Amino acid sequence: MEFRYHCLWCPPSELVLHPVFIGADRAYPVRCAQGHQAVLLLGNAPYSLLFERGLSRLVAGDTRDAVLDAYTSFEMFCAEYPIRLRHAAAPAALATIRHDFREVTKTSDRALAVAYASYGMITHRAVRSLPKLTEIRNRATHGGVRPSYEEALKLCRWVSSELEALNEAISPLQHGAYLAAERLDRLAECSERFGAAPVVEQSFNSVLDAYGWLPGLTGVFGRTSIDDQLEALKRGPVESFWVQPVMPIKIMAVEKSL
Repeated sequence: MEFRYHCLWCPPSELVLHPVFIGADRAYPVRCAQGHQAVLLLGNAPYSLLFERGLSRLVAGDTRDAVLDAYTSFEMFCAEYPIRLRHAAAPAALATIRHDFREVTKTSDRALAVAYASYGMITHRAVRSLPKLTEIRNRATHGGVRPSYEEALKLCRWVSSELEALNEAISPLQHGAYLAAERLDRLAECSERFGAAPVVEQSFNSVLDAYGWLPGLTGVFGRTSIDDQLEALKRGPVESFWVQPVMPIKIMAVEKSL
């Protein structure tokens, strides 16, 4: 998926959007037309980036990969769900919590079971059930069957609605503390990969991030629907809107270890 980022070194009078192709990763070395180099660090959640890639593939007519990306993003979210709950109950390093929970999140079936059981305990509601839409994903994954555009879109809508419901149940639980810890982990990982390279943090108003990942987006930018995002993708690459100052990333890595 093509993403357009802002170079923070270029003067405002020469500010243009530069293309970079992104997947589910969140850190990319970039270079603008004037030769300014940095590491682009996306603030979007990994599952959200994968879901957006699925939507871009749906627009391109690749319905099979669209289904695989969308459903995999759902599984990624479910694997992180108990981590967020545990961090809300007793904040600790996310790497430590993920290590402690590795047995219940290392397969998709276990992660889904834990996520949906957690949802039931938080909301005191009946545990949500998975519809037959999962058969679309299974046929695409194991049978190589290319779903129709309508089937792929239906599965994408279901993933979006499920993650909205799951996220709304958990977002009031020290959500800001989890986001801060997750950001430090992201910066530390970027430091290990790219050293002391200057970092530019940017993001875009993705469908799933509107469901509580980035605080304030729904109030400031409005909730992005799948239909709106599909129309935007048909018009061209997604654009960044959120810019943080350039920083030497090793400083943040040291801060995390304190």
